[in-house]
Amino acid sequence: MNIKYATLIALIALNGGTARSEEVVVLKSGKKIKILDDRTWIDVDTISKVKQNKQLFDSALFASMVDVKIDRFNNSEVYRPKETFKTPDEIELYPMVFCIMNSCKINFKIISSSKTGWRFLEFRNLVGLCDGERFEFDEPSHRGNVGRGYVLEQMSVKLPELSLQKLANCKSLELKLGIHEFAVPLKSRESWRQISNRFEQER
Repeated sequence: MNIKYATLIALIALNGGTARSEEVVVLKSGKKIKILDDRTWIDVDTISKVKQNKQLFDSALFASMVDVKIDRFNNSEVYRPKETFKTPDEIELYPMVFCIMNSCKINFKIISSSKTGWRFLEFRNLVGLCDGERFEFDEPSHRGNVGRGYVLEQMSVKLPELSLQKLANCKSLELKLGIHEFAVPLKSRESWRQISNRFEQER
């Protein structure tokens, strides 16, 4: 038996208790401790505080990265990143979750702004590589309009929940939209992970 563990058991015994690994023990002083292994024990109150602080931290991190719009009249909620990823040639993309009556749909939104004309009117096939593994999407829906000196195109494709988890968490993500290829850094997908984790926790 480990000497530190034996010392702990002796300490507990002096306080009127016995102990086994993974057991929560109440000392005479009223303090509760949990034996984690043969070298470690922790105050149960500390465990509770750590969990509470982590929940507060996680909630604050989510709120700092994800915009939530609630429509009380339609009982709906929309989640989207506060900061979206944008390529050097003005292609913006982000996941968006729409929930109504506890049923949620995940869409991948793509916005293109161009001064040279339509880029995705006819060809907008979307393919990804997640850590080198090919990832195929359905063909995105498309709508657009012409402004003064620019063409704005908006596309959307539905995503299963597991697909969002995969896109958010793979170390390397490369996408090809039409003829345009680009990488989305892991750091730029932190808000994607926040959204994915939130819905994974609520399942």
